[in-house]
Amino acid sequence: MPPAGTSPSRPGELESRLTRHPASVARGRRLLRHFLTICEADHYLDPAELVLSELLTNAVRHGRGSPGREIRTRFELTPAGLRIAVSDADPDHVPEPHASDDPLAESGRGLLIVQALAATWGCDPRPHGIGKTVWALVRHGPADPP
Repeated sequence: MPPAGTSPSRPGELESRLTRHPASVARGRRLLRHFLTICEADHYLDPAELVLSELLTNAVRHGRGSPGREIRTRFELTPAGLRIAVSDADPDHVPEPHASDDPLAESGRGLLIVQALAATWGCDPRPHGIGKTVWALVRHGPADPP
């Protein structure tokens, strides 16, 4: 039985809706752990959890939208690996990785982490909807070299 607020589309896929609130990052990680456990794909867990945390944190912090708009997550096991997608209602804030000049900065490195852990990642407009989807593909082995 899938957790509340989720919908399994097909075997190997799980979608969920989360509020745009910092607590949703931890909830998203719990959903990912549940999904990978039931799919017997725990080998993705460590890098996937970090990637999801960064994508959700960006959506919570930077995604603008009218009140009540939710963040959607989608996990999909494919022959190429685990695809993680996070959608929000803000079409204008397109994420870009950037290195901070301050080595003690507490933020600003999220997409660099995603780049390091994912084989590939990107940002697309949401089809049939408002906003964007930021996605990453996590492979079982080490990420492909840049």
